[in-house]
Amino acid sequence: PLQTNKVKDALTLFDTIQTIDRKKLVDEIIKVSNKIKNIKTKNYYIQINIGSESQKSGIEKNSIKDFYDYMLSYNIHIEGLMCIPRRRKHDYQEPQGYAHQECDDASQGRKI
Repeated sequence: PLQTNKVKDALTLFDTIQTIDRKKLVDEIIKVSNKIKNIKTKNYYIQINIGSESQKSGIEKNSIKDFYDYMLSYNIHIEGLMCIPRRRKHDYQEPQGYAHQECDDASQGRKI
């Protein structure tokens, strides 16, 4: 995940950030955006931990709506969702479309 102390660098280097996963990070993005002029980042993805695994970053599926609304309240352009699927035991290759379906399920049909 993006560390809050790296936000200024990230906003001036990258067109897109795919790891927005906590309100503290959103707050830092807004704070830095209000201070500097040369922001390159225009698109953001909400990172979702669809497997609810403690060792992985991302918001939980049940927090998507509140987090989405929080980002919109700051007029942050949400390009989409970046989902981290859980790894299945004894199955080292996910079925095609597995993560995509999990991500669709997590967004509960919302168009992002």
